[in-house]
Amino acid sequence: MDFTKRSAGNVIFFIVELLIGILLLINPLGFTSVILIVAGTAAIVLGITFIIKYFRTEPEAAALSQNFVIGLVSVAAGAFCIIKNAWIVVRALPILTVIYGIAILVSGFKKAQVTVDMLRLKYNKWGWSLLGAVIYIVCAVVIIGNPFATTYILWKFIGATMIVGAVVDLIALIFR
Repeated sequence: MDFTKRSAGNVIFFIVELLIGILLLINPLGFTSVILIVAGTAAIVLGITFIIKYFRTEPEAAALSQNFVIGLVSVAAGAFCIIKNAWIVVRALPILTVIYGIAILVSGFKKAQVTVDMLRLKYNKWGWSLLGAVIYIVCAVVIIGNPFATTYILWKFIGATMIVGAVVDLIALIFR
């Protein structure tokens, strides 16, 4: 895969990250509720597919599969996401926020390796990559520490973090 194809994929990822960050910044609770409803709908469709697959399979083979129970669990989880999305946003999202913070931390460590790789390969513009790594790691520490009073403010902060990260990553890609 050549640099242009890799770059195009990265640019698309950065643009999606930027858009999600903007939506989280504008209305974090509403955006999260929509995501939960969409995910719940997808889980219900997937569950129904598994249930149909179970009944369309020969009885002996179906008995060896777990398609029926997988389908029921998927439908139940999807219905829960749709019906209780407000509860999930208010009660469960703080836990998901910490998980997100850990993911951002790992991403920051990955960016740190890219910076070290750039230094070892003697690239001149490694400073942008270092800046991206530092921003991600600092933001991850803040997110994991969760010093905010509400999930609403924290998700706005995450949105801002995603916007800054996407912009810095785009700049680092351009000047690489």
